[in-house]
Amino acid sequence: DPEPVVRAAIAEAFELLSRSGDDGAVQPLPPPSAQRLHDCYGLVSHDDAAVRASALADLARSREPGVASLLVAGLEDPSHKVRARSVEGLCSHPVGSTLKRLLELMEDEEPEVRLACARALGVLGSGAAFTPLVLALADDFQVVREASAAALARLGGDRVVDELRAAARSWVPGSACLLEALESLDLGVMTEVT
Repeated sequence: DPEPVVRAAIAEAFELLSRSGDDGAVQPLPPPSAQRLHDCYGLVSHDDAAVRASALADLARSREPGVASLLVAGLEDPSHKVRARSVEGLCSHPVGSTLKRLLELMEDEEPEVRLACARALGVLGSGAAFTPLVLALADDFQVVREASAAALARLGGDRVVDELRAAARSWVPGSACLLEALESLDLGVMTEVT
């Protein structure tokens, strides 16, 4: 969908489904077949951004050598869909040189890319992500704020607790994701913010 609000809402719905506790609600896709992988290598330069994004997502689910370099290249694609799929793929194929670019992409104009970056930075767990993730706690899109809170909780530490407590005072009361992030860090904060 061309509207960032719609894309962010869909991403948020999938996130909520994955946290619903229903194991059948969201299941990972199986790795692509050998033929599909072969096709994907040619499709990463296709004219259609949706085709490029799909090819990169399939390649990311594989353990093929050389995938990381294609994902890194995808970070520079003009399409937000390709950038987002590339960010997601780099969680499975981390490359040390991409952290700086992921931090920069936390300021991407598209919420889908910022969401993917927040999640990736949480998975990668680098302390360098602290400031961009704290800034994203004030993002215009709730799903980005929540992913940033969850990523910060994975980083842990007193600074994170302080920032999440401050966010809890300004967010919509009862934000489940924020409360979960706080609870995962320090069970005592629940009475302060509820």
